[in-house]
Amino acid sequence: MADLRSWLLNTFDSPEKTGELLQPDLDAGLISYHDFQLAKEGLPPQDTLNRWFAAGAVVSAGLFAYGRFLRVPRAPPQFYGMTAPLPAFVGGSIGLYKEFQAKRRLATELDNPDAFAKAILNVRDRLHGPPGRIQFGRRRVPSEWDDSSKQTQTESEVENVVQSDGVMHVSDSGEPFPSLVCFLSPVEDSRWSEIRRANAQQSGRMTSWDALRRQQHNVEHRRAATSEVKSSSGSSSPTELDKDQERVVEQAKFDAMIEAERKLAADGK
Repeated sequence: MADLRSWLLNTFDSPEKTGELLQPDLDAGLISYHDFQLAKEGLPPQDTLNRWFAAGAVVSAGLFAYGRFLRVPRAPPQFYGMTAPLPAFVGGSIGLYKEFQAKRRLATELDNPDAFAKAILNVRDRLHGPPGRIQFGRRRVPSEWDDSSKQTQTESEVENVVQSDGVMHVSDSGEPFPSLVCFLSPVEDSRWSEIRRANAQQSGRMTSWDALRRQQHNVEHRRAATSEVKSSSGSSSPTELDKDQERVVEQAKFDAMIEAERKLAADGK
């Protein structure tokens, strides 16, 4: 890997040479023009730094010459000794920042990192460079205990949910989470409800049986509400509770009798 890194630094040492080496892959359509420009800016390792440092060094030399030979009276050694290196330091700092910015753009703004890596491999094959694996762009490998990877895993499991015929199956994804099977039992109407609904749709009005049943249901509901209020207030006596139970039993008998008569009437038809 060290040989491949050294080969990259020595091969793509200037924007002009970088563009010349990647031009065949650009013409073939393997990389985009945007990635081509990013390579010319980001691959040369020391070009930007050297240019800015050289500019700062020229300014430092000028200040030293002015303070040492041209200024009247001449500046003391402390003046040009402290101020002369400052432009070179500033130029080098700017160069380092520019180089870091170019390499960051190369790592984060590539249109197709895989195609760009393939283009670099093509250049290596044409120049018979050292073997090795080249990868551009930031790729994050999730850890086993990473929260974001667990969240992604949970979302992928939810996507595997299949609903059909009232049954929901969660498929097993191979992770240490057992597969779940949730049975959703649909609420089925009773046969009498279907008969009443069919009769109401045919006649267009409520039948006498429905009216009687609704009336009894309302009476039973009012009795239950009254009994609940009395029990919550603590004013009910054992005798009243017995009467309520008797009424419930009588109501159940009455409902059974109505259903039997309804069944006989349906069979007679």
